[in-house]
Amino acid sequence: MGLALLTVGQDGGGAVATALAGGAPIDPLARGAWIADLTLGVPAMLIVGGLLWRRASLGYVAAAGLLLSFGMTSVVIAAMIALQPVLTGAPIDGSMVMGLLIFGAVSLTPLLLFARGTATGPVRAEPRAQRAGSAAART
Repeated sequence: MGLALLTVGQDGGGAVATALAGGAPIDPLARGAWIADLTLGVPAMLIVGGLLWRRASLGYVAAAGLLLSFGMTSVVIAAMIALQPVLTGAPIDGSMVMGLLIFGAVSLTPLLLFARGTATGPVRAEPRAQRAGSAAART
């Protein structure tokens, strides 16, 4: 849910800054990103956050996919922006690269913690005789 709120803040901040710029045309790429984030990404994150809050198993599966998607997307976009000076000679936008890398770290850190928690080892089944309520344990 926090990631959804950060995304709303980022996109809302960009829209407000563009509106306050005084009639500057909105970049079509930014408009497309805002529409995709606010109509697809944020609702998906809120739904998955609600499922996680309720500890539903679907929430854990979907959260891993969303975190991977958001984390890798921001890292790839940061790499593309960082390579622009090499490929086109345009100046690098260091603040945007850093912002995207921070956003990627915010997305990928919980995913890594989640993956580390699931890789602790196999779960051992307890013997039938030790299970509470089993017929063998009652005798």
